[in-house]
This record gives sequence, C-alpha cells and structure tokens, in this order.
Amino acid sequence: MGLDNPGRDTLLPSGGLRLTPHFNVSYVDMVLIGGAVALVYKVVDPMAPAWEIEETRREGNLVSYRLSMQRISSGGEGEARLVLARRAAELARERGMQGYQLIHYSESIDSRLFLPRRMAEADVALIAAPAIKPLPKIEPKLEPKPEGKVDAGIKPVPVLLPESASKPEAEPRPGTPVPALSLR
Repeated sequence: MGLDNPGRDTLLPSGGLRLTPHFNVSYVDMVLIGGAVALVYKVVDPMAPAWEIEETRREGNLVSYRLSMQRISSGGEGEARLVLARRAAELARERGMQGYQLIHYSESIDSRLFLPRRMAEADVALIAAPAIKPLPKIEPKLEPKPEGKVDAGIKPVPVLLPESASKPEAEPRPGTPVPALSLR
C-alpha cells in the first residue's frame, strides 16, 4: 500500500488497496463507490418514515393535514389514512380533547416528470370533551332517636317501585283471550 503522492495535483494518492493477490481497488474507486452509496442512502433512506406530514392549525378546533409519500419507497402506499388517524388522535390527546372527526379526505398522485409520489389532504375537527358537572353534595340528615325505644341500629329502608309496578293490572279487554288455569 503506497501513500506517496509525487507531483500530482489530486488529493488522492495513487495506488490502491490490495484485497486479494489478484484484486486491487484504487483509492479513487473507493471514493467514488463511497459517494454513490451515500447518494443512494440519502435518496432511499430506509430508516426515514414513508409519509411526511404537514399540519396546519386553523381557527377553532380545525386542523388541515397534507401528507406526502417519499418519492422512492419500498411500500406504504395504502397507509395514508392510518398515518392521518394516528396523528389526529395524538393531537387530540395532547390538547385534552375527546377525539376527532374527519371532515374532508382526498388522495392524489403528484405526477412530475421523474419520480411521482402519492399525496393526501384532510381536514379534521377536534371534538372537545363534554364538561363534567359535579354532583350535588347530599348531606345525611340525622333523625333524633325517640326516647324509650331500643334500636338495634337497623333502620327499614323504603323500597321504591317503578310506577308500572304500583299500578294494578288493567282488566282484559272484551274479546281478548284470557289464559286458562289448570289445576292438578
């Protein structure tokens, strides 16, 4: 491996890396291969999310979303609605809302000359949680115990029946069959 650079105007020294006795890779080729790998990784980043979300908060509880898919991807074409639902639910939770309602949703393809990509647009209304009214405080009324009466500490509890149970059954109308009783 020679690192000398006699009188050349390049940054890379001449020579290369001998991988096997019959295979040698020059320094220039290594730089070109590394640059190509870095460019491909930048364009096709396998760790990047498939969808890019642009969120615009409008007046009141309205939010507009614009989703753009990566130009080069290895799947995820049908995930736009799921990504939107996950982000809208997360935003509703962050703002203390009950949930969200999808007002408008559309999908399209941005068809440029090279590398078209999927797009989705949506409008969402965040639903506020209903105000919870506090229950009125009921203070128990203590009744004085009548004198001379021995109490075992058990009070009878009045039983409230529904109105239908307290009304007597109506007489059958004329002409309606009455079930017969059989005595054995």
